[in-house]
Amino acid sequence: MQPNYVRHRFGRDNCSIARALEILGDWWTLLVVREAFLGVRRFADFAANLSIARNILAARLDHLVEHGVMARVDAGVHGTRYEYELIPMGKDLITMVTALRQWGDRWVFGKGNESVLVTERGVSFGYHDLVVDMRALPMLRELGYPVIFDVTHSLQLPGAGNGVTAGLAQYIEPLASAGVAAGVDMVFMEVHAEPSQAKSDAANALRLDRLEPLILKLKRIDEAARETAETASGAARA
Repeated sequence: MQPNYVRHRFGRDNCSIARALEILGDWWTLLVVREAFLGVRRFADFAANLSIARNILAARLDHLVEHGVMARVDAGVHGTRYEYELIPMGKDLITMVTALRQWGDRWVFGKGNESVLVTERGVSFGYHDLVVDMRALPMLRELGYPVIFDVTHSLQLPGAGNGVTAGLAQYIEPLASAGVAAGVDMVFMEVHAEPSQAKSDAANALRLDRLEPLILKLKRIDEAARETAETASGAARA
């Protein structure tokens, strides 16, 4: 006969660690927070990334919203469509999530077996040029690891500058847009308030005042790409 376990509650405990665990002391809850830090906002994307039952995911999201870690926001353009985002109480967990990842890399994976992120940053094409084959981005994702697209380093012109790095910053926006449409998980860009005054990679850095509009554009492209993928997946199952 299996023993009947009753979960102990810490809501009245005189210990901040115990009371924090009352909110976060569940592996699914922490993994939902991890995904939120990686930019996930939509219910379907949380479910797909975590391979979690929808009823369990719904309960964990409701729990995080109820305790002020996340907010449920209406992001619909044509009708209501809710998304989830970290708010100040949740954003303040970044130190803990980072520490937990570093601890896992050191003591769980072990040296030389740390979790992998694959980065695309251009391939040499003749002299003084780099190219990015957009086919490679979904191919890399098929390896099962998150793919980062290093947009600004992909626009360097190696050896073309007179003692400094040359680059093609005017193509940051189209290249980033193409990469997100191809399904990358993250985008890396070098940003500077005045690129001409940057001490490194000035010729391929994005102006700071252009960052927010570009991020908003990339988010729209990402949403459209995910909706297309979901539609195609549903049609294939049918």
